[in-house]
Amino acid sequence: MTSNIEWDELTAFLDEKVASLSETSSFWQTSWASEGDAKVLVQNFKAAEQPLVDAIEEAIEAWCDTGLSEWPRMSESVQSLIKLRLQTGAVFTNLHTVGAKENPSSAVPFPSLPDAEFLRWLMMEWWDHHGRQLACEVWILQQLRLEGA
Repeated sequence: MTSNIEWDELTAFLDEKVASLSETSSFWQTSWASEGDAKVLVQNFKAAEQPLVDAIEEAIEAWCDTGLSEWPRMSESVQSLIKLRLQTGAVFTNLHTVGAKENPSSAVPFPSLPDAEFLRWLMMEWWDHHGRQLACEVWILQQLRLEGA
């Protein structure tokens, strides 16, 4: 394993971008999980997200085209879902390193793509194949934590 601070820096960058977006109401609906089946939750989430996918991806493209500096205008629902993709992306990048923040290590090489290209891939392609599922699993864990509180 090699020292790999890049993954931690990317996680911190994604966390900063989440914090920079204004608060929105949650997109999640408790009823989506009423059957207690994670696959049904993912299907329900995907169905609710579907009408907004074009607007979400246009906003991501615009953000990437500005060098990751500026978000375009977007509806509250689109912004809420972009925050979720950023948060889920931060979970993904955070899982690539272990150890102290000063000296993290990773067996996973940091991508050689430009940042905007990698984040476009993460928030669109990876999201479509794995991110949505991970977001639903994290949401289920948050709900269990709230029930136990």
